[in-house]
Amino acid sequence: MIKKKPCSLPDDHPVYLTHRRSVVHITLKNLVKELEAYKLCCGVTMNELNGNLFHHVIPMCATDEDDNNPFPNKGYWRIKGCSLLCDDGDACDGCNQFSSSVKIANQAKTRRLSTPAQVKAPVSKTDPARIKLTLQGQRLRCAELERELSAMRNELQKNNVETDHELSNDLADIITKAGSKVTPFMNLFWQQQQKLFCQRRLRDYRNAIKPKKGFQAEVVNELTNMTEQYFDVIILSDEMKVSANLVFDKVTGEPIGFTDLGDPELNFAVLEKVDDVATHVLAFLIRGMCTELKFCLAHFATTGVTADQIMSIFWEAVRILEVNCNLWVLAATSYGASPNRRFYRMHKAMDGGTDKDVCYRTVNLFARYRYIYFLSDAPHLLLPRLTFDHIKLNAYSKMRVSLAAQVLSASMAAVLRSFGPPEAEGTANYCEMVDGFFDCLNVRSTTEHQRKRKPLLAPYRDSQDGRFQWLLKFLDYLKTWKEACNNIPGNFDQNARSKMFISWQTHEGFQLTVYSVIEATQFLLQEGMEFVLTERFCQDSLEEYFGHQRKLGRRNDNPSIRAFGYNNNAIRIQRQESCQSGNTQGRKDRTRAWEQVTDEPIPCKKKVIRH
Repeated sequence: MIKKKPCSLPDDHPVYLTHRRSVVHITLKNLVKELEAYKLCCGVTMNELNGNLFHHVIPMCATDEDDNNPFPNKGYWRIKGCSLLCDDGDACDGCNQFSSSVKIANQAKTRRLSTPAQVKAPVSKTDPARIKLTLQGQRLRCAELERELSAMRNELQKNNVETDHELSNDLADIITKAGSKVTPFMNLFWQQQQKLFCQRRLRDYRNAIKPKKGFQAEVVNELTNMTEQYFDVIILSDEMKVSANLVFDKVTGEPIGFTDLGDPELNFAVLEKVDDVATHVLAFLIRGMCTELKFCLAHFATTGVTADQIMSIFWEAVRILEVNCNLWVLAATSYGASPNRRFYRMHKAMDGGTDKDVCYRTVNLFARYRYIYFLSDAPHLLLPRLTFDHIKLNAYSKMRVSLAAQVLSASMAAVLRSFGPPEAEGTANYCEMVDGFFDCLNVRSTTEHQRKRKPLLAPYRDSQDGRFQWLLKFLDYLKTWKEACNNIPGNFDQNARSKMFISWQTHEGFQLTVYSVIEATQFLLQEGMEFVLTERFCQDSLEEYFGHQRKLGRRNDNPSIRAFGYNNNAIRIQRQESCQSGNTQGRKDRTRAWEQVTDEPIPCKKKVIRH
């Protein structure tokens, strides 16, 4: 063992590691020579006591100068684990690191002492120098405020206008009565000191209507109060996945989570099992054609809705809107699922004798002089900058409408014509036609066609608009393509021929959407509407509503049936369903709910008195 009295070298010193703590691998002469090449570590500078340091005292040989000291020695302050001997520099790596950390800590302490302390910092635990700096800053601030106050007093004394007693009373009376005449937004500023409600009280306002499945009279009355005069509306319907579990109502003790269409008789009539746990919620959203109305009329707990179930629910919704709310139902939009298409075909006997291949309308049973038009959501028919995501699709990217819309676009058609082979001309034509179809059915602004220089995005103002003929030519283009696939020579089975054409569901969706949009738009223009925006026929509002439902759940974006109902109450009270992001094209409302302040009374949940 090698010692530097009274300390020994640490076990991880290079001398031990190199020679394996033995003189078998080295001669004593070479070992002494190697040790003489090392330097004694000078340690660290001792500023204050530290638990990581120890005092190393080395006895020295007596000299003539040390007559007064009977025990000559030299002391060093070292860190625990010091190497003692180092071959490079005056100190070992451990002592150097400790010195650097102490230096940084001292610099930080110096900087901290040069900054004022917080006003509410405890005096007993704050350095007097920082307290002095804080006091100086507060005195400067008080002096500045005194100067500003003095300047304001001088300005008032210099420019004031004396009023008589009568004028003073009139001004006071005007200010007192201003609260009843100003707008609700300004009235809020007059009452800034008003005591606000607690969250528990606000919850009573939000849940004034206890959420239930099906159509509720209280919700219908609220919609009736919002729509004092008639106007055309569209029914948007879609399903949303929810958590399949059961919860108990803490008030009534009833289980919540089973399939429920809102009416016990309807449940036993159309449901195979009334005790199945619901996995989806079917929502009916009402959107105005010429207003900003977006209102969730009802929701239903299902395990995957069928056409028979939709039939009863849909016509009950039409009855409520037409009879109770005095709203004209113009169209019904849904995505192209099989139950929805079968529901459309069930109205073939009531389509008014059209000679079309698809059933795209039905006579309104509550206003037989009008039709209700069926539409498939145009973006869902496209399921239009190409990236790797456009080519390599997965289960999630297949549901992104923007990817399909970007592929089937006019820019894609131009690229195929410029850089593709001659046989790509047909694909370019198809991309261009679908892009035009999407533009015709996605008119959402009165100025977008000027900004993007696309005439097809202009609002519809004439019942004989040329785009109607263009849409019919688009259907003829699809019909010709389908006939060519069926008549192509060769030994092809039905499956192979179907792959040469778009899916029959998409083709049927194109047909009924085009026929419905043409007739519904012409009907609105003939009824006196100035212009029509076909984007109102799309399901963007319903997608935004579902996005808001998921957003209210925060990290849990898959609500239960019970949570869906209470979230619907919150959305209805806030009077807005649009979210900042979602599976939509980013429609912007002219007004935002958080920018509006109204003085309309809001119903509140009644207190339950328990004896």
